[in-house]
This record gives sequence, C-alpha cells and structure tokens, in this order.
Amino acid sequence: MCSAGDQDSFTSITYPTYGNTFGCTASLKGRQVALAGFASEAQAKEAAQQELLDLVMREGREDALPNILDGTQLFMEKARQLDEVGFPGHWSNDLRRLRRNLLHEEFFEYRQAEIESDLIEVVDGLLDVIVVAWGTLLAYVGPDKAKAAAAQVVKSNLSKVIGEGLPIKDAAGKVQKPDQYIAPDIRGVLTN
Repeated sequence: MCSAGDQDSFTSITYPTYGNTFGCTASLKGRQVALAGFASEAQAKEAAQQELLDLVMREGREDALPNILDGTQLFMEKARQLDEVGFPGHWSNDLRRLRRNLLHEEFFEYRQAEIESDLIEVVDGLLDVIVVAWGTLLAYVGPDKAKAAAAQVVKSNLSKVIGEGLPIKDAAGKVQKPDQYIAPDIRGVLTN
C-alpha cells in the first residue's frame, strides 16, 4: 500500500480504474500511498490525502509534513474553508471581517512578542501571520491564482537583487527598486 517516493511537496494524481471507479496516488516528502475503488476523482484524492497524512502523523515524521504554504492550503481544504472561494464585494462581509480579525490578532501577538523580546513567541507569531495571510489569499482567490500571484511577487523581488550592481540599499538597509525592476502582474493573474 505504501512505497517510497521522492516528492518534496504534497502531490496527488487521480486516475480511472476498473469499471466506473477512480484511484489516486498521493506523495509527500518520500512517502506515497495509492488507493483505488472510489466513485469519483474527488473521493479518491481525499482518501489518498487522508491516508498519507495519517501515515505521516502515525510515524511522527515532522520532516514529512507539508511546507507552511501547502500545509495551510491542506488545513483550509480540510476545514472546508475553500468550498466557496471569492472576494466578497463589501468590506463588512462576514468572511472579510473574520479574515481581518484573524490577521489583526496574529499580528498583535507577534508585535507584543517583539516588545517583550520573546523570540519563541516572535517566531510563533510570524508563522501565524503567514498562515492567516496565506489562508486569506486562498479564500479570496483560490489556490491556483494565489500561487500564480505569489510567483509574480517572487519574480518581482528577485528583480531587485539579481543583476550587476545589485542589490541597492538605502541607509536603513531596505533593498531599493533598480532600473530593471519588474513589477508583479497581479492584475494579469487575477483576470486570467
């Protein structure tokens, strides 16, 4: 049922099997499961993901858990917070209020830890900010657009530090935008 794999991040592949059923192979950090006999591709993928996560948790292999972004997506999916993805039009919408409040709470905890010079709580707070911010992005635009937008930001940031004479920093140490800076095309991502 389980065999070694070489995937560093969570991946799954669904496929038709005998009759009108489906199977799925899921891989994560060197662990792989394959299950078959499900009525739909979604059921096959869900079962394989769950079996894989159960295996990783039983083994106590923290090194086999997904990275923080993939893990946040998995959490959002398991918590059924991605069943309906979209950016509600009004700022007072319940979803937007919830996401703002969560982000505010986590940022406040991080800020308080900074004031108290508590490195453990600073790390915890920053990671919580990342999880809530990424979860909010997933809830607003969905996983594919979130990843595409993130790639745009990474490309843009790298354009500030890769090239002759780069990076350029101001007196405070902030990296500046050089002439060859590439702005992220978030609009292009969201409209495709």
